This record gives sequence, C-alpha cells and structure tokens, in this order.
Amino acid sequence: PPSGACAARSATVLAAARGVRIHRLVPQSTEQAQARQTNPTRGMMDALSSSGRRHQQVGTELRARSSGAEAEPSNWIPIRLGAERTLYSSPSEIMHHFSAILNDVDVAIYKDLGQEDATLMLAVLWRHPCASEKIGCGVKSFQVHQKDHSEGGYRFFVLVRIDGTFEDFSYRKCVDVLFPPVQTKRRSRTFRDDGGVYDAATALNARISRQVSPEGLLRLVGAELKNFDIIHVSTAIHRLAKLSGPGSSTSPFTPSPPRLHYPATSLFLSASSFSTPRRCIAEDENFKGVLSLARAMCKDDRLQAQGVSNIVHALATMCACGMLATESPGVFAALTALEQRTRGVAVQMTSQAVANTVWGFATLKWELGSDAWDALEAGIVRLGPCDMNAQEVANSTWGFATMSWELGDEAWLALDEAAARTAADMNPQAMANTLWGYATLGRPPAPGTMAALESAVVRLGKAMNTQDVVNLLWSYVTLEIDMGAKPRAALESAVSRLGPRMNSQDVASVVWAFSALRGPAPGKQAFAALEAAEMRLSPVMSAQDVSAAMLGYATAAQHRTPGARAWAALEMAVVREAPLMGPQDVSNTMWGYAALGRIPRGNALDALESAAVRNGPGMDPQHVAHTVSAYAKLGCPPSAAACAALDTAAARVASSMNAQNVANTLWSFLSLAAIRDVPLPLCYPLLWRAARDLDTRSLLPVNWCNFFHAYLIHSELLAGGVGFSHGQATSG
Repeated sequence: PPSGACAARSATVLAAARGVRIHRLVPQSTEQAQARQTNPTRGMMDALSSSGRRHQQVGTELRARSSGAEAEPSNWIPIRLGAERTLYSSPSEIMHHFSAILNDVDVAIYKDLGQEDATLMLAVLWRHPCASEKIGCGVKSFQVHQKDHSEGGYRFFVLVRIDGTFEDFSYRKCVDVLFPPVQTKRRSRTFRDDGGVYDAATALNARISRQVSPEGLLRLVGAELKNFDIIHVSTAIHRLAKLSGPGSSTSPFTPSPPRLHYPATSLFLSASSFSTPRRCIAEDENFKGVLSLARAMCKDDRLQAQGVSNIVHALATMCACGMLATESPGVFAALTALEQRTRGVAVQMTSQAVANTVWGFATLKWELGSDAWDALEAGIVRLGPCDMNAQEVANSTWGFATMSWELGDEAWLALDEAAARTAADMNPQAMANTLWGYATLGRPPAPGTMAALESAVVRLGKAMNTQDVVNLLWSYVTLEIDMGAKPRAALESAVSRLGPRMNSQDVASVVWAFSALRGPAPGKQAFAALEAAEMRLSPVMSAQDVSAAMLGYATAAQHRTPGARAWAALEMAVVREAPLMGPQDVSNTMWGYAALGRIPRGNALDALESAAVRNGPGMDPQHVAHTVSAYAKLGCPPSAAACAALDTAAARVASSMNAQNVANTLWSFLSLAAIRDVPLPLCYPLLWRAARDLDTRSLLPVNWCNFFHAYLIHSELLAGGVGFSHGQATSG
C-alpha cells in the first residue's frame, strides 16, 4: 500500500467507498430510479454525462449495503493503478480518491502534487479520450487549480507540460474508460405480431452503440453485417469514429502505454514516448465490408440525408486523428458515392446535417463537384436565416473557409444573418472560428453581424483559450477592421490571463498580431505577460517562432520595445535556432534587428550570417531585399561570404523583383558602399536594368524617393571613382 499522507488518504477513501452511502451518486427518489430504468430517453436526459448511468448503478449498490440487504455482485472488473499497484474495485473508489486529492490541496499557491499522486494521475490520464492531445510534448507535473478562486469556485486538475504550458482535464472521462460497462443478462424483448423486424433491428443497433472498443465493434460488424440496414451502417461507422480516436486505450489502432516507469523528480513523459505503429483501420476486412455496404446504399438511393451526414462526419473524424486517409482502400470510393448521394438528399437535410456535411468534407480536404456544392449551398439558403444554431453556423463558416469555397451572394447573406442571430449563443470557439472563417474568405461581416460578434468577444473574454485569442487577433488583422475599445480590452485581459499557459508559437502569433493591429499598442499588463512568456519559452522556441517574435517586435517598434531580459532570452534563441532557419526566418530576424536598431551581439551575428550564406540559393526577391536592407539600416557590413551569397541571390532574382524590392536593394547596396566602403556587388548592373524595365505606374512615392536617393549616391560614388568596376559604372 502507499505510504505517508497518500496511504492515509487511500485507506480512508477506500473504506468510505466500500461501506458508506454516497449521497451524490444516489437517485433523488425510488420513483426517479424506476423511471430511468423504464424510460431510456429520460435516463439519458437525467444523466448529462457519459458516466451518469454508471454512477446510478454504484448508488443502487451502496444503498443496498447501507440498508443491510444483500448486495448484488458487482459488475466492475477491478484494476490496479499507480506505482504501488493499488487495487480499485469500482469507479466510486477511484473517484473518491481523486476527490480527496482535490479537497486536501491548498490552492492559495499552486504547487505540484507529490510523486505518488502524480504517478497515479499519469496512469489514469492515459485513459482520457484525448490523452495524446492533452499530454502534448510531455507531462512535467500535476496541480490542482480553482476556478474563480476569489469566489470559491470548483476545483479541477491541471497538467503542466515540459514546455511550461498548462492543460486541464476531466478525471471522470478517464474513469469512464477504466471501468467500461460489463454486459449483463437482459430481459428478452417482446416481438411484434408482424415478425419482430423492428425489435430485432433496434436490439442490433443497441448492441452496436454499447461496444466499448473498435476491435469488439468490428467483430460484431463481421458477424451481423448481413442484417445491417441504413441505421446500423450509420451507427457502426459513427461509433467506430468515437472509439478509434486518440487516447482510446482499448483501440488497436491507437498508441497504448506500456508499463510506466517514472523518474524520481519529474514526469517528463510525452505521447510520442509510448507510441506504437498505428494500423490503418481501413485495412480491416470488417471495416471494408461496412464501408462497401455504405457505398452500395448510396448507389441504390437507400441511404438518406441523416445517414449521409453522419458517415461523412465520422470518416472525417477518423481521418483527422490519423486512422484513415482519403486514398485508403475503399475510402475514396465511399466518399465519391457519398458526394453523389449528397446531391440527392441535401434538400432533406436538417441544419445540423448540412453543417456536419460541410465540416466533414472540409476536414477531409475533399473537393466537391459543382452539383454537390450547389445542393449544400441551397441548404444554407433554406436553413440559415431561421434554423441554424451557433455551432452549426461556426462549423459551416469554418468548412467554407478551410476549403476556400466561395459562396454565392444569397448563401453568404443567409449565413451572415445566421451569424448575427446566433452570436449571443456562441461559445468562445464557435465565435473565434466564425470570425476566422470570414477573415480567411476575405469577406468582412455586415456591420450588424460584426457588432454582434464583438459583443460576443466582450462577453466571452474570460472564457477564451489561447487558440481563440490567436484566431480572433489574426482575423482582425486580416480583415483590417478597427477593433473597438471593449473587445480590445477583453482580448488584452485574456492575453494577460493566458500568458503563463501559452506555447512559443502562440506567443509569437500574439506579438505579431498586436503589432499589426490598427490602433494603439497593447497595454502594459498584456505586454508584460507576453515578455514573461517569451523568457519562459525561449529555450523551446523553434526557428519560425523566433523569427515571428522578432518580426512582431519590429512592427511594434514605434510603440514598445522588449525589455533587456526578454531581449537577452530572445537573442539566445536566435543563436540556437539560426542553423535551422529557412530563408524567410533569416530575413524576418534580420529585419527585426534593423527595425529595433539593435546590432546582433556576440555569436548572434555570426550565426545569422552563416544562415544567410546557407539559405542564399533559396531566397526570393523579398528575402534578399529585407536582408540587404537590414545590413544597410544597421550600418553593419556583411562578411565576405555573406556578400557573395547575397550578390548571387540578387542576380538570380533581380528580373522578378517588384518596384519596392528593387528600390530597397539598390539603396541598401549603395548605402553600404558609401558609408562602409563595401564594394558594389556584381549584380549591381542587373538591379538598375530591373529598375529601368519597371512600369512606372506601379511605383509609389516612397519607391521614387528611394530610387532618387540611390541615384544621388551613385552619382557621388561615380564622381569619386569609388567602388565601381568599368562595367558597373557604364551600365548604371
């Protein structure tokens, strides 16, 4: 048994769970319990979570014990968990243990759980339906947090990843997987006089829905496929999608953890640590059979609107989590048949079916033909103004944007009206996805719709997660919309709250977005949270994160510059990631230094110059112009190797440069020649030739100024005979 405080708590919890009546798991009355048993629909409504029915069974068992009656034998299969392999005989025992942990921890200061509790938590976390997503890059520790701490809100578990980010999770979902319902003998059903076809079909559908593993469900499919109707096919594929997702410990198609061994001081375990080769579910013969049947039902028009929607949604879910690919055997043919069937049944689809179908095809990256597209668009026109709810609007908008499907004016108006009508009911993700869809399609919402969405931003600010904030900021920047004072305050407050949980990519994205937003710079509190996050995450920043952060600071340089500690951390990341940078990363980072007026210190300049030399052959016109301009603005002469690489790159892309790139590159090379005695490059005549060939109608006033300034420097250098070869002077 566990030792110390953990052992005392375990003993108390196990005793309480085995001998004490647990009021919160007991139905409110005998009548209610009987109603749940006789009316499955009411039971489902009462049990709002997937574990509700299971808790009712535990409550019945505990009532029998407390009344002295002989309890029925338990249907639960005992399991052993944790470093000490403690035995848990029922879900109530382990849930009481977790409840005790939540109540015992002092949440005034968030601190890591002890090693024994953390070991148990990790073993249980692997059973979470979204374990891989939750664990991410690896788990460092576990903590107990409290929602609305000042108001005495509920407590919940949080995992701390090795990159410093946080993620909450539900231990109830883990327990549901640890203690799946066991099949028990059921009463025989009464068959109808017409042969009992309805009852037999219902019983088979119930058996499909009760399966707890893909393997078991596929065995059932193989045994009963000859009896499947359109409902069974839809239910089986939909159930497979739910069971085959990430974190399903019983699935042969997903990673499963081996026996766990924990370090002495931290958990540093990641989803990839336990990954085993995944087997594509499309290789299973029984899955091929049900997919073939679905295809046949599409071709002979048996499959109806709801079935088409459910199957498309299910296949998309399986593809999204890596269980299928559209080119998998039978999948491409099934999707082709489903697309053809969509054309005939879209007129019968509900708003949910239309939204799920759009979402499914978009997730699959499936290019619909014009007939199917027109049918779904007609569904938006028919259902958008009155029937669509908030989630359906968000899913539809996201789907159209993901596939860059351009809606007709009538359909777009219907969707816009639906967004305005449902914005008050949107959750943070739906609201962010909807605005992201508008921005991706390049179509700003109507003024009334935008006002409704901004009201939702203000209302939901405290509930947003990092992805919601990033999507919203990106949307405002892309749409070039002036953000109101209240939405800006809500987003800045969210950034301040979420800063400690952001990963490096999130921080870089937010810094860039704030710098590109129209209007004032972010307040001190939000900026301080971003700087603190950058200092925390600098050891794990990627090359792209570093360049994005530098570009963000460069754009915001007129408003605010990073503090000394944040800059030092960022520059260390530059040195570390420079060998991995691509052409755009190098040019953005150099441009960031130039815009901030800070010359790279120590090894940073050497690392960036080596990266510029390595990336020279892959630079495009803008990369060349930004990099050369950075040297000129900093007044820092490039090394001989960097000069040669940039010279070769500029010669290669000169003919494809636009007016801005040519003007900036010419001015930069001439400035370095005049101020730092850097010889003009061999590409110099080619740049003037590119300038001569430009259409003057494409030149902006700033381009004319740069060209004129370059011409003046050229004339002075020519008069003094500095830095020119004969060919360069005459061609200029």
